[in-house]
Amino acid sequence: MFYGFSIQDAAGMGFDDQFIYEQLARPAEERAIPEIPLLRADALDLLETFAADPGRVRY
Repeated sequence: MFYGFSIQDAAGMGFDDQFIYEQLARPAEERAIPEIPLLRADALDLLETFAADPGRVRY
């Protein structure tokens, strides 16, 4: 991963996403930000294509 500035650097310029990071660390049912799933069938198609690629990067 490459990046040019830290989370703290961004916050110092007014891009403070700490609330979002805290929300993502919580279980979904405890978050103040709602999750709205969409396009699942399309996403699953992409996942299947990825899984079938013998040259894919394994994570």
